Amino acid sequence: PYLAEVFGLDAVRRGEAMTVASLCGLLSAFAVPLLVRRWHPKRIATIWLILTFAGAVLLALLPAASLIASVALIALLFTIGNIHPLLMAQGKGVLAPAVRGRGFGVLNSFVFLGYAIASAGFGAIAETATDAGLPPPSVFAWIFAAAALALLAGLVPYLFSPKPAPPAPLS
Repeated sequence: PYLAEVFGLDAVRRGEAMTVASLCGLLSAFAVPLLVRRWHPKRIATIWLILTFAGAVLLALLPAASLIASVALIALLFTIGNIHPLLMAQGKGVLAPAVRGRGFGVLNSFVFLGYAIASAGFGAIAETATDAGLPPPSVFAWIFAAAALALLAGLVPYLFSPKPAPPAPLS
């Protein structure tokens, strides 16, 4: 609805824009193994979180500034899921072998719980803002601000999480 209500795109144009954003998300997934060869996974995940947080902040501050910029920033937000394997790898290095199964189960549960809460929360924000008479750009600004806040809520504790030793090179 964002691209329709803020930029007036029809269904075909929205589909094209989301295809581009989705392809960016997919292609960025292929970058993860290349990045891991050069940097520690925690550093990559931290930078990725910071970049997506900044993208959400920009969308919140300027929700109707530019269609191209908005699609690019949405594409950036789509890529946040690509750090999931990095977080799981970090968990493997931090959790004792006896509790890894439960630990990963809890971590994955939080992922699904987060998506559910975000979907419900974004819907509630949209309904409340619309009922208050806000124009579409302002409605979506609040949604993007909530996304930025959620990313920040994940980033801050992650900065203090343990950094496991890098895995031994394969022989």
